[in-house]
Amino acid sequence: MDNRPIRITPTASREAPGPRFAVCMGLTLAALTVLIPVLTSAQGAFAVYSDVESVLTALTEILPRELKSSETQRRAWPEWIAGHDRDIRERLLRGDEDTIVNWLLFGTSFDGERRTRSFCPAAAPGKGIWF
Repeated sequence: MDNRPIRITPTASREAPGPRFAVCMGLTLAALTVLIPVLTSAQGAFAVYSDVESVLTALTEILPRELKSSETQRRAWPEWIAGHDRDIRERLLRGDEDTIVNWLLFGTSFDGERRTRSFCPAAAPGKGIWF
């Protein structure tokens, strides 16, 4: 039996990606640019009142103020569901922005690069600090 240590060498080369890679990435980005808006748009995708009427009736005690009155529920439903959807999408966008800011401020764990440095002029008036 051979007791020599096994030497592990990286198999991936560090060469720049070739033209095939660029074409592949270009096509992927083009497809995503077209597909993402289509997949995330919710125009006309809300539940109609007749589909949710029995659920709203059963949950009368915990409904939002706008939907409490059974007389105005049918009229209020389309506006309420569209507003609720808009609020959720805004929160998701803020979450995306927070994620990007956190990556920039605190670095990332998915690569070996140093974190981005930021300059804060308000931290030390007249001097500012880098962090």
